[in-house]
Amino acid sequence: MMRALAVCVGLFTAGALAWSWSRPSAPVAPPSAIAHDGDQDADTPALDQAVPARVAAPVEARADDASPLPPNSRPAAASDAVETPDAAAPAPPAEQTTAIEVRSAASNLALKSFRWSFVAGERRLSGAIDGGDADLPLPPGVTGELLVEADGMQPERLSEVTATARPAQPLRLEVYLRPTSRGEGVTLLVHDSLRRPVADVRVDAFALNTESPQQAWHLEAPMWSRAATAADGRYTLPPLAPGRYGVQVRAVDSQGKPAPLAAFRSTYDLTGTNGFVEDVVLMPACALRLDLRDINGAAVDPAQRGAIGIRLLIPSDHGVSRRWTSAAPGTAGTTSDVDRMPGPSPVWVAAPVAPGSYTLEITVDGQLAVRQALQLPSGAHTERVLLP
Repeated sequence: MMRALAVCVGLFTAGALAWSWSRPSAPVAPPSAIAHDGDQDADTPALDQAVPARVAAPVEARADDASPLPPNSRPAAASDAVETPDAAAPAPPAEQTTAIEVRSAASNLALKSFRWSFVAGERRLSGAIDGGDADLPLPPGVTGELLVEADGMQPERLSEVTATARPAQPLRLEVYLRPTSRGEGVTLLVHDSLRRPVADVRVDAFALNTESPQQAWHLEAPMWSRAATAADGRYTLPPLAPGRYGVQVRAVDSQGKPAPLAAFRSTYDLTGTNGFVEDVVLMPACALRLDLRDINGAAVDPAQRGAIGIRLLIPSDHGVSRRWTSAAPGTAGTTSDVDRMPGPSPVWVAAPVAPGSYTLEITVDGQLAVRQALQLPSGAHTERVLLP
């Protein structure tokens, strides 16, 4: 009995051992690396440093690789691949630029170095170019004023500059700068049409800015106004601080009244290191004087008649404004106003006008009182007008 029991126990033990040997063993994961203070390699990033993510290269199966796949595993599908970041999207096209070429008006040679500034309302851009032709990053579709400057040259100001917007061709500008002599402020060489020096002039200087009217700045109050005399017609204005200025020159007679020569007007951009010497020719004009009388033959005085407006218009243009001057009552000076009679008759136009056909309109308190045609000659001319 005992022998039979021992035989059964031996057979059971041998079967259990045979079964355990035939069972496949589970894969064993490799041990994790353990970080130790002070054992870190020099090339290994510190724990508080950002380590870029790495994408493992795919492992290709080899014919001699007989290692079985782990249980419950399947071949990797295309959707299981690790996605790499997309390539950087192309940058948007740069803002449209304006090509500019700057040359000397005297030599026609290209200027390698120049400065520019662009003003459009509150928007202001500026820069310096060293190397010749350039592209200016003007905002497309925006209209503004472009100033171009270069050492030894008179600045050039271009108004109404509008850079084109895509897909139109970029705007191309050719700018010619005139050489200038350096000097203190502005020097004017004033002659008449026969090249005779104009000995007596009145010079008005105006401080201009981006809000100053483009065409009628001379109708504003001047910064200063001075009478000057020079037998050779050479007039040097006092030094002016850097800025933009308008200058008006009018020929006058010995009493300071307008001589029959057209006025000269120009603008200058002074930087503190540049100056201008300009040849000025005053052409023949009509120094018009109006003698306004009432029906009794007495000189008209707006202090008694009310506001009297005066407009001297050329054909097809009803927007020309002019400054009129008269003697200030009770003083040795004069008074002036734009498109209005400033004082008692007579009155004269402050800046003589070109000879030709005009229409004279006179209003009293806004009501039209006189409208008549005038044919104005060269020289001094007095026109008597009856005001009802």
